[in-house]
Amino acid sequence: MKVFVIIPTYNEKESIGALTSGILALPVSAGVVVVDDNSPDGTGALLDGLKAGEKRLHVIHRAGKLGLGTAHIAGLKYAMEKGADLAVTMDADFSHDPSYIPSLMEAAKNFDIVIGSRYVRGGGAENSPFHRRLLSRGANLFAKAALGLKASDCTAGFRCYKVSTLRTADLGGIFSNGYSFLIEMLYKLQRLDFRVGEVPIRFIDRELGASKISKNEIFRALYTVGILFWTRISPLNRLRMAFHTGRYLKVKAMLGPGKTLDIGCGRPCECMPDQAFLRFLARPGAVGLDLRDIKGPYGFFRGSVTAMPFKDGELDNVVAMEILEHINDVPAALAEIKRALKPGGVLVVSTPDNSPLWNLIWEIWSGTVGRMWHHDHLVSYNADEWRAMLERYFEVTVLRRHWRFDLVFRCVPSPAKL
Repeated sequence: MKVFVIIPTYNEKESIGALTSGILALPVSAGVVVVDDNSPDGTGALLDGLKAGEKRLHVIHRAGKLGLGTAHIAGLKYAMEKGADLAVTMDADFSHDPSYIPSLMEAAKNFDIVIGSRYVRGGGAENSPFHRRLLSRGANLFAKAALGLKASDCTAGFRCYKVSTLRTADLGGIFSNGYSFLIEMLYKLQRLDFRVGEVPIRFIDRELGASKISKNEIFRALYTVGILFWTRISPLNRLRMAFHTGRYLKVKAMLGPGKTLDIGCGRPCECMPDQAFLRFLARPGAVGLDLRDIKGPYGFFRGSVTAMPFKDGELDNVVAMEILEHINDVPAALAEIKRALKPGGVLVVSTPDNSPLWNLIWEIWSGTVGRMWHHDHLVSYNADEWRAMLERYFEVTVLRRHWRFDLVFRCVPSPAKL
């Protein structure tokens, strides 16, 4: 396993040398990535000197104090670029004992993210003043209540991530900058249904340097939780979910029994998880296909709709929701779907009706509710054009409209067609 330990620093000259040496001496072959925000105490220059004699030490110099959240993201992206399997994040002040790193890595065999936790059996905090313990406990209880987080220690920065998880999670969507990054990241991963584990640690309050938690950081954390809470309960998000689940009901009613493939099985919007339709369908043996890695409880194949990894006549049902309009060669995709379907199989296609009504709705929706991916469409057909295209390979047995501007076709292969 290729592992990188990521350490954000700002004025940590007193501790960073001993910490990096301790990590590099562990019985695991881990690299260390230090992200320094132009520390005025000379932390960056010290690291450059240490790096000259240690190939496993990497230093990212940033122009100024840009925040803990962006420092974590910079380090995580660096680990991803270097082909790491695991990425561990920790503080630079020895509050996180590096001797716990092997335990975090071991637990990562069963979880997508592992938290070094103060608040599970065997964990705790040492030398921490009462007001810091009270602040930490209060922040955790507040975050758990507002966001439904399941971890005991939501604000812990000592974590081990599977890099495959980070690739799916889309780090570019993180908006918080300071310590609240830790809460937002955990919230995002939990909503994507990743497995979160915790191992006990003894947190030791810093003895060297100064704490970076200020009143401004506390206010930023409250703001972040407030924004995330609003997205969780937002009526607009409920509207989006109503749109998608209503369509899911129509699609489900059109399917026959047997093995079902969902093409493009990611989440249809930010407030729903990956494999959202497969979860809704709840059909054993259902699988998904997508161009990117998708995380979820159902089987998954990575590939293109124009070259699917299925045998001739292997599938009983194929679902293509909001997919075909994103493909350059629609005829090739339909021919490939027909190849993989059984003679009596069913194809269900859901796609926008590129009509004046659709374009009006798109303008209103994307300006108020959220992105609809309209700019990514490679083909723009109206209802008649979609029917003509589908009937080159299939017989259209049912056409229903969803919310007036979306089309849902039920098709069966026709031996008489191409």
